[in-house]
Formats: sequence, C-alpha cells, structure tokens
Amino acid sequence: MLAALEKVVGSLPAVSYVAARSGDIRHSRADNQRLLARFEFPQATPIVEGLARLLGKG
Repeated sequence: MLAALEKVVGSLPAVSYVAARSGDIRHSRADNQRLLARFEFPQATPIVEGLARLLGKG
C-alpha cells in the first residue's frame, strides 16, 4: 500500500510501527464468494489508479 501511495504522491509518508494496542484486530479476512455469486460488481480498480482518483491526482 505504501509503495502504491508513493507512486501517486511522489514520496513516502512518515511511518511509525508501534506495538499492538488492547482491542486491536491482529488478523482478519472475509470470504465474499456468496456476494460475488449473487450480485454483479463493476471491475476492480487497480490500487494506484484508485488512490490517484481519491487524492485528485488522476
């Protein structure tokens, strides 16, 4: 994600890694196969393109 953001804005933000806090969700994943089978979704947008749109750079 940081590499994609760097491509869009031209630099990396300052990043600090700290210990997990009480209540943080350490691992999470979802299975969206039933949703995909039932509903039509538009094609996925590549992350760099989506970030550029979000930040008004594309």
